[in-house]
Amino acid sequence: MAILTCGAALKRNEGQFLGGIAFDANPLSVKQSDWLAILLKRHNLPPVAGGVHE
Repeated sequence: MAILTCGAALKRNEGQFLGGIAFDANPLSVKQSDWLAILLKRHNLPPVAGGVHE
């Protein structure tokens, strides 16, 4: 949610991905969590607390 609300200029596929995972109760796959980490870094936001592979 931090990326969606920080005013970042997102590409269409980034927005679709973030919107999808923001409201999905299922755990992230390894590929999804890797892409989330890349997006957080790209937009100068801290990594997910405790990691996302839990």
